[in-house]
Amino acid sequence: MHTHYRDILDRVSDPVLWFDEAAVPRFEPFSPKLTANIYAQEAVLVRIECQGCRTEFDVAFTSPAASKPIEPDDTRYRKYPLLQDYISSRKLHYGDPPNIRCCAAGASMNSIPKTVLEYWVKPYALGEGLGCSWPNRLDLENPKHVERARKGDLILAPGSMQFRRNPAFEGIDLTPEWAS
Repeated sequence: MHTHYRDILDRVSDPVLWFDEAAVPRFEPFSPKLTANIYAQEAVLVRIECQGCRTEFDVAFTSPAASKPIEPDDTRYRKYPLLQDYISSRKLHYGDPPNIRCCAAGASMNSIPKTVLEYWVKPYALGEGLGCSWPNRLDLENPKHVERARKGDLILAPGSMQFRRNPAFEGIDLTPEWAS
């Protein structure tokens, strides 16, 4: 169950545009940068509905920071599947819907995933943008940069930590068989 954010909802007359991972109402258009997880590698906006009253909600999912490879094609450090794996297998699930007191049964109803509205990913999460050497960004005033350059450490290519929208995962029907 999620809490009802009366302290927010009673003070804001604008409609809620989406809810974050903790079912907190958001009033700005969706952006991966507005999600609760500042370390997210993926961010997804999904339409769900309350199983009880069929009220629709747009909700965010983010992936844990640990779900990234250290090097291209290396999954040794990937502790969690990517959200795109859950989308592809139609197993992405939010749990209880946001609590807006919409349902006579109360805040204990389950949600039904419906469709992916937006999918965002940092290329780094997919192992892209790795292998750029330190001299490309070497700061000779910074002793750590000089030492890492001597060791030949790898750094990220510019832009590999910026979210990019990928429409390949958008519009996918997530409705489970049990809800059809």
